[in-house]
Formats: sequence, structure tokens, C-alpha cells
Amino acid sequence: MHPKITIFTPTYNRAYILPRLFESLQRQSSFQFNWLIIDDGSTDNTKDVVVNFKKSAQFEIEYYYKNNGGKHTAINKMLDTITTELVVIVDSDDYLSDHAVEIILKDYEEIVDKAELCAIVYLRSYFDGRIIGDGFPDDEKIVKANSYIINSGIKGDKCEVFFVHALKNFRFPVFEGERFLGETAVWVPLYRRYKTYVRNQSIYSCEYRDDGLSMAGRKLRIKNPNGGMANSLVYIAPDIRLRLVLKHSLLYACYGFFSAKGMGKWFKDFPNKLILTLMILPGWGLYRYWKKKFGEKL
Repeated sequence: MHPKITIFTPTYNRAYILPRLFESLQRQSSFQFNWLIIDDGSTDNTKDVVVNFKKSAQFEIEYYYKNNGGKHTAINKMLDTITTELVVIVDSDDYLSDHAVEIILKDYEEIVDKAELCAIVYLRSYFDGRIIGDGFPDDEKIVKANSYIINSGIKGDKCEVFFVHALKNFRFPVFEGERFLGETAVWVPLYRRYKTYVRNQSIYSCEYRDDGLSMAGRKLRIKNPNGGMANSLVYIAPDIRLRLVLKHSLLYACYGFFSAKGMGKWFKDFPNKLILTLMILPGWGLYRYWKKKFGEKL
């Protein structure tokens, strides 16, 4: 039987931690999935570790190697490769609960109108079982995620199980010399076009490691300013509340100063010229502050 779910793991020099994720997949109560690993230019023994996994795996494993370009480019590569109906992105240092695949399949089969949806969104937990951020006010509800999750200020990373028919309509932009772009640069436009199904249940466990993208924080975004501008730009829209529009307009201007783009290019790409004009001075101030704070570490 062709599986409906792809567990997708983009990885870079994580051979030492991948076995934990593999063991969590070996413990699944349903093996109706495949594991797709895209190696984003690792220089360690990741390939050898994956070859060893294949000897005992109870599910299909696909492995692809590509030149290092960042997680977002690995996601683009995944979209060119995938053939299943669903995909869940599981980072190499995280793992799924033992019944995650079974729960996803059950929820998916109960959804009547799949064409209007782009994802089932679950909660995430720390390794000790504590929920990360906020739970949802409702369970088993179809929503417009930009309003329900983003505008309402629901905090914390979530576990998105994407419908491939919807996700394939989107790609991350790639900027020469930059290897990071926040995932919301695609998730926000995706949520704008489609509805999502929220589940107040955690199926994903994670930690924030010192060598992970989440802990790299602001310095990583400053080093990739064109990606920062692209990420902020998706928030400048009528379905995003004004406070967030202003915040991301400020960030857009700040990253613009870090980029090599001329200010004329910023304005051409930005939909609300008045707001951007108002944010130029504060954006310059934030740029100077971050440059002083992080300059030697960039």
C-alpha cells in the first residue's frame, strides 16, 4: 500500500542525533509512512548512518544529498520529490510521539472537504511533556490560521502536517549568498489561501539546541537580510492585524539597511508606501542598535 504520509527531515551535520528520531519512527503504531531525508551538504557521516538505518527500518527511507543552501532550499527540494498526500517536517534533533502517524491518518480520514485545507496543525511539547507555548482555544476546528493563530497571538511552535496538493503551490525564494529564510515566508501566504484544521493535541517533541536554527536567533536573520525582508513582507496584508503590520514594516526597513538593496527597491516591493515611510527612521535606529550589538559576531 502506497503510504499517505511522508516524514520529511532536512539535516545538516546531525549524524550524531539522527538515531533518536529514527528510533521514534521505529516505535510508531502505524508504519503507513515513508521517511524522506534531504542532506543539505553535510560533511559528517550522515549518509553512512542512514544506510545503516535502512538495514532494520520497518518503513521506506529515501535519502538525497544536495549542496548546502539552508533548510528552506531543502524544503523546495522535497516538494520536487514527494508523492504522498501529506507531509510533516520533523527536524533531525526532534522526534514524534509513538502514535503520531496513527493519529494523523485518523484525523485526515475524518475530514470531508480536503480540497479547501492546507494543513492539520497540532501542538508541540518539550521532551519532558510540557506543551510549548499556548494550546488552541478549540479542538477539531477548521479555521483561517492567520486570524485564528497569528492575529490572536497564540504562542509557541506548532506541528504542521501539510496537504501536499496545497503546499506544492508555494516555494521559498532563494537569495544568492543567503542560507536562511524563516518558514513563515511560505506558511503565511499558504494560510491566506487555504483553511487549516487545528488539533489541541501534541504529537511532536523537541528541544532547542545550541547548534540549532531556533537558538541562532536574531544574528542569523541579520546575516540573511533579504530573507528577513521577504519574511516580513508576507505580513503586510489586510488579514494581519495592524500591530503586526507595523512590527514587520519596522523589521523590513531594518533588514533593508543590512541588505545591499537600494531604498528605491524597498519601496517598489512594499505595498504600503506610507507605513514604510514612517518606519524608515525607527528602522535606521534599530539597524544601528543591532549593528552595534551583534556587529562583531555576524
